Amino acid sequence: MNNRKTFWLGIVAAAALAATGCGDDNGDNNGGSGGTAGSGGEAGAGGEAGAGGMPAGMAMVRVAHLGTNLPTAENTLVDVTVDGTVAIEDLAFEMSTGFIPLPEGEYTFGVNIADTDTEVFSATAMLPADSITTVVAIASVNIEEEPEDVTPLNALIFNGDLTDLDLGSGRVLVGHGFDAEPFAVVDVILPATCDDDGALVPDLAFPTVETVGDLPEGDYIIALAAPDSCEAAVGPLTAPVTPDVATLLIAAADAEGNPQVYALIGDFESGEQMEPIPTLPAAE
Repeated sequence: MNNRKTFWLGIVAAAALAATGCGDDNGDNNGGSGGTAGSGGEAGAGGEAGAGGMPAGMAMVRVAHLGTNLPTAENTLVDVTVDGTVAIEDLAFEMSTGFIPLPEGEYTFGVNIADTDTEVFSATAMLPADSITTVVAIASVNIEEEPEDVTPLNALIFNGDLTDLDLGSGRVLVGHGFDAEPFAVVDVILPATCDDDGALVPDLAFPTVETVGDLPEGDYIIALAAPDSCEAAVGPLTAPVTPDVATLLIAAADAEGNPQVYALIGDFESGEQMEPIPTLPAAE
């Protein structure tokens, strides 16, 4: 586990060397989706980390492991690669890396079975300068329809940009990473106001990310419901909104395959990992 920082420093050094003129191929990477992503963790402010916690022109990125049974139910340890080179070793289910600075550009993030060259998933993202990105690996819970080595169906990519955020408010994003029926499409609701105002986020489909909006500081009672319903199917849960940071809410399966909502709130220091990623508590 102590090798994480060394691996990341090696990736950063190699990417920085390429960016300064030793690798024209890296400079030509203009494709990819670019879905940059959010801020999270327990300590610090996401906006502050993006602005003052990294060198000018760099991008901040982290990877979270919410792939149930990835690579197997008995062993969820994976290695994370950046452009084919191992950067993070032995990342387990419900763990997240810290934010890491990388030069702007397009990167392919891969997930290998730990200590092997067997890749089970990869995703490409464009990381603009001064961006804050969270890549969340998710896996199917439809185990009976999948091979024994269940692979992720996708990655949820969150954008932690806090541009035009009102003072005293927090930016909230939600990602759908739970594909069991009847959860393929859900509404994100505030039960107290759902009957009058409808869903906070209607028709959230697997596997997508949506911005809920900028909300004043406070604790919000949320739930997941079937489309056009105000009856909670998951929750209700208490989601805190913190001023001047991004809050990421991630619907995914827990270790038993049941629906759960995980939360990445604010930021934490580069190089530190979160173990485990916190879940939202039941509303009182």
